[in-house]
Amino acid sequence: MKNLKMTALAVSVFLLSFQSSCSREDDNPTFDSTQERLFMATKNTPYNPFTRTGGLKNYFLVLLPDGTAYNGLPRQSVLGLLTRAELINENSLRVGEYEENGNQLVIRWTFNQNKVWTLEKESGGWRQNSTKKYEPIKPNVASGTLDATYVFEHIGASGFPGIGINTLGVRDEIQFNRDGTYIRSIVAGASSDGGVGTDGSIDTGTYTIEGYALRLESNQGSMLSFTIFKWPGEESTVLALNGKRFQKIQ
Repeated sequence: MKNLKMTALAVSVFLLSFQSSCSREDDNPTFDSTQERLFMATKNTPYNPFTRTGGLKNYFLVLLPDGTAYNGLPRQSVLGLLTRAELINENSLRVGEYEENGNQLVIRWTFNQNKVWTLEKESGGWRQNSTKKYEPIKPNVASGTLDATYVFEHIGASGFPGIGINTLGVRDEIQFNRDGTYIRSIVAGASSDGGVGTDGSIDTGTYTIEGYALRLESNQGSMLSFTIFKWPGEESTVLALNGKRFQKIQ
């Protein structure tokens, strides 16, 4: 009977320790060290109407398992397929090495020896200063489970600033089907005087998602890759492809 009580006590202690450990992990989420870690910070600065700068701006930070850091979101290389050499080739001034030391993240930028960042750990993210905190973006889009259409629209002036004529529009619409197929329609050439786009294309094929990497394999034989994630705070409505916000329309 005494041995039975001791065994029961030992099991209870183990369960309490396990639950406490799980609670700590939930409060401070960790990441799989075999894949990239992507962080985003948002900073709001006063808007200057003369220079057309300011307002809400997003900053990205990528940390690779091999200790490589990248300041920004790569455009040519895709998260999920990254190597240090690819990042250096894309923009060497944005490449550095990082080291996690307790509650600090120290980044030394390789090609700018005088540039060192020291970020403080705070609620699962890293605070750089009083106005900029990098928070984690998980690869939260699973392959084959998208079942919606997303659209990206951009209007850019080609004439004199402020006149509002000769503007060209781009509409990029992608329909993701649950069976792993997609339909993509791109229309360009819309003008501010009401003209509609005449330069367009339609593509169909299959898609796969692995971590932060989206691959579109066209039925025409080509393949495109994108960095994909659901936009923080708008996970149900906004999908980001290479940092561009695609709005869900159905």
